[in-house]
Amino acid sequence: MGSAMSESEISRKVRYLEVFFFLYLPIIFLFILSIPEEDVIRTTSPTLFSLVLIPLMPFELFLIYVFKRMLLEDAEGRNIIGVAALMYVLAVAPSIYAFLISVLDSFMRYAGVTLGFVFSLVGFIYVRISLSEQIQNSELTYG
Repeated sequence: MGSAMSESEISRKVRYLEVFFFLYLPIIFLFILSIPEEDVIRTTSPTLFSLVLIPLMPFELFLIYVFKRMLLEDAEGRNIIGVAALMYVLAVAPSIYAFLISVLDSFMRYAGVTLGFVFSLVGFIYVRISLSEQIQNSELTYG
């Protein structure tokens, strides 16, 4: 099997994931806002779909917390890269929901975009803090 990665390698890979998702986060919102409001579908039927997606946004934050707990239970830190990638994907998921809401529902467009941005940003910051703590703890333990 391959040799184990050093803590500095793990830290570097987690930082690369962080930069990638940090750059991705505003791009989707800039794309949403670049769509003219005249091109948005004007029907009332997608409102129900929007009302389902909006409560899913805070649920993504709960999933991030669950994976943080899973990361803390992994005593050897073997799984940190995979869990970090998953946590960042979950942090970006509300922005994808906001994109779907903005394309499908003109009535909920600005509420969806605002909530998506807020939940994505909060999720991103929470993941950043959680992973920084985990990396520091593993460096203190094994370094």
